[in-house]
Formats: sequence, C-alpha cells, structure tokens
Amino acid sequence: MRNLLKLAGIALLLGHACQDAAVLASAPPERTRWTPVEDAQLRQLVAEFGTDNWENVASHMSRMDARQCRDRWRCYLSPSINNRPWSEEEKNLLLQKIDQYGHKFGKIAQFFPGRTYENVRNCLIVMKNREASEQQARPQQRPQQQPLGGIDHTPPDCTGLFNGCEQINWADFSISILD
Repeated sequence: MRNLLKLAGIALLLGHACQDAAVLASAPPERTRWTPVEDAQLRQLVAEFGTDNWENVASHMSRMDARQCRDRWRCYLSPSINNRPWSEEEKNLLLQKIDQYGHKFGKIAQFFPGRTYENVRNCLIVMKNREASEQQARPQQRPQQQPLGGIDHTPPDCTGLFNGCEQINWADFSISILD
C-alpha cells in the first residue's frame, strides 16, 4: 500500500492522474534473465559476503532483489549443484520416480544427489518437449483401413457348407396358412 501511495504521489507531481499510478502499481514486474556478467558478480558477492545476508548481496546488484539472488544461488550457481547434462540412467530413474510420486519434484530431487527441484522439473520438461517435437517430425503412419462400420464385408468361404442340400425335396415342405 505504501508503494501505491508513493507512486500516486509521484504521478501527481508528474501531472498524471492517480488512476494511472494505480495501474502502474498493479502491473507485474518485468521478468529479466540473468546475464553471465550478473552470474559472475553474484558469485563474487557470495564469496565476499556469504549466504546469510541476501539483502546485503542484492544491494550490490543493479537489477535483482534479495529473493532473486538467493534463488539464483541456491538453484543454479552454488558449487554443490550438479549442472552437468543428465545421463540416460538418470533420465530413466526420473521417469520411474515420476510414475511413483507424480510431479512432487522436491521429493524426487532427493534421489538425485546435487540436483535441485528446478533441475528435476526442467529435465522432465525438456524430455517431454523433445518427445513432442520428435512425434511431430515423424511422418504420420496411416493405420490400416478399417472396414466401414467395423464390419468385414469380405464374403465367407462357403464351400462345403451346403453339402447335401440338393437332396432335399422342397416340395415336401408345404405351408398352409389356412390350417
């Protein structure tokens, strides 16, 4: 609320209506990607200040706040994190654990030393996207043509089915409606 009041005051000073300030205050912050320079800067700041005071670390970063710095360090930059490509064994184990636990990535990450929740989730997303793109790239194989209505219209083999029918005298079978 304080930020909204500050923005409203600034907007009035600049000649804008308070309504515009409310719109500005409600807009989500712009998402920004970390650059390699910022990653290097964060590594240096963590080496200097440690991981106990993220407000202090963030005060030396131009575009990132304390939460962003902490998350970037804990999820991607910490030396304890395994950022190597996933092996086939790991991918197979991941699929088994997804079958077992569903999408509980925090629980599943416990089976992968050095892998974080984000590593596990991102690997699964990449695997699904690859599978989807491979399916689109494959030529569609047409299934064999099914008969109309699911009924096979080929005539049956009737040879030998009516053997002996010619010996029946059909005149012996008379039907009388009047009886």
